[in-house]
Amino acid sequence: MTAKVSVVRIGLALGGALLLAACQTNPKQTVLNLDTTDPRWKSRGCVQARRAVFEYNDGERLRGLAGLANHATPYVGTAASTLLNWRKDPERARLNEKVRAACVSPPRRLRQTAAPQGGDRRSKPRRS
Repeated sequence: MTAKVSVVRIGLALGGALLLAACQTNPKQTVLNLDTTDPRWKSRGCVQARRAVFEYNDGERLRGLAGLANHATPYVGTAASTLLNWRKDPERARLNEKVRAACVSPPRRLRQTAAPQGGDRRSKPRRS
């Protein structure tokens, strides 16, 4: 009975680990999602950040091999792929933040014009 319980616990822990391995977006996808009409797109910092993303190696070949390993021995390839993603997440997060900081203009604040103290004169009809 305790062997079954420990197997279930290990399975739940592994499933939880897979769920908690929430992967960061690939920086190359982040660059593809950017607005090219943003004024910061052509800035020197944005060009450097995009160049760093271009040179970034996400380990697609290793993940492909892990996928093949999954066909040979189920769950081993999944665990290897999860481990690879987990190891690359901090670097992906750093690159994504660098790209967003360099290439995305801060949102414009909504301008709320205060009405004159006597009320809004534009809303009243003019007297001739």
